[in-house]
Amino acid sequence: MAMIKCYKCGKQVSDKARNCPHCGNIINYDKLSNNNENLVVGLIVIGIIAFIIFSIGNSVKKDAESRKQRELREFNSQLHQDPSTWDKEQRDRYDSLIEWDMQNER
Repeated sequence: MAMIKCYKCGKQVSDKARNCPHCGNIINYDKLSNNNENLVVGLIVIGIIAFIIFSIGNSVKKDAESRKQRELREFNSQLHQDPSTWDKEQRDRYDSLIEWDMQNER
């Protein structure tokens, strides 16, 4: 025997009862099945939203990684240049790319 909540007084009632013994409210079992259906629909919607957010997050991460790899390839192609001719921005960018590359090798 499962216990359910009376919609009128909020007290626990047997799922076999037709009326609430506390307030006399008629227990509407159709309302219970609607609540279960709403719960299932709500969970499905939440699942779809979570999937979309996860997919977008993964896509953004992959895009950032591919941009970094592309920048690193470009810089590697420029290595034949004398690093002493690089300006501060180029040196800082190169150092950050090398650091990123070393972290992603693990």
